[in-house]
Amino acid sequence: MVFVPVYHGVMPMLTDLLDSVDAYLGCAFHIIIVDDCTTDGTREALQRLHLERGAVQMTLLRNDTNQGWGFGIYKNFARAALHALEHLEFSVFLKLDHDSLLIAPNVGAGFRSMLKVDGVGITGTLQPEVNRWMFDWRTQPRVKREAVHNGYFETLHGLHWSIQAGAMGCSRAVLQALKDRQWLERFDFVRFGTAGLVEDVMLPILAAACGYQALNAPFVLSTHGSPALLRLPYTQMRQTGLRVIHPVKHGFSSATQHNFTDHADMRGYFQALRATDRL
Repeated sequence: MVFVPVYHGVMPMLTDLLDSVDAYLGCAFHIIIVDDCTTDGTREALQRLHLERGAVQMTLLRNDTNQGWGFGIYKNFARAALHALEHLEFSVFLKLDHDSLLIAPNVGAGFRSMLKVDGVGITGTLQPEVNRWMFDWRTQPRVKREAVHNGYFETLHGLHWSIQAGAMGCSRAVLQALKDRQWLERFDFVRFGTAGLVEDVMLPILAAACGYQALNAPFVLSTHGSPALLRLPYTQMRQTGLRVIHPVKHGFSSATQHNFTDHADMRGYFQALRATDRL
């Protein structure tokens, strides 16, 4: 199962991402695309894409109102996860940002093997972060009260984990646990939006609150703000064992800049590699 949230200006990168999924996931898949109430022609482009890729199992879901970035992405994740749990058979739920890219074979097997480890519910580029929201006087009392009430204070306290790089895998079991707690359909359980927590942070927190561990996936890498990687020849990315990179466009971390810096040269490089790999 592959979930991709989309908003304005994403079609060139989304088309490229889907091509890389087809080339490198290495297992049967169903794609769920959530259109977050686009108004720039993306809706029509998605419908054309659906028709063009008739051989691909694909579901298009559209929001009536825009959910926004951060907490909104979690809401889109929740909508797609609920649809998958209710209507589809799957073992791994893979969330991919529209600007991530699979660059080498057997990505699905990598995620699946990690999520088979006992007690593991989520995997991706895992990194510890100081929980600045817990020490911000504007949000600390509210977040702490709701964290205590909902049973994940210990996860929030001190350090928390985030999953970066635009790609994360979730087991069906952890999604079912989130559904059982109504955390996929009831969004008053914590005011993450006003606390500044985005989906990369929320999902590991909620998985831990359900009793599941997170594992680091060494084959997934974010290239955000990494001068060393920006100088790394593209061929060496594959030689280091990478399977997924994010973003395809390097060096920008502002959400407003993402869709306008798509680095067509880099995408073209990996398009050529895919063509060679398919021979």
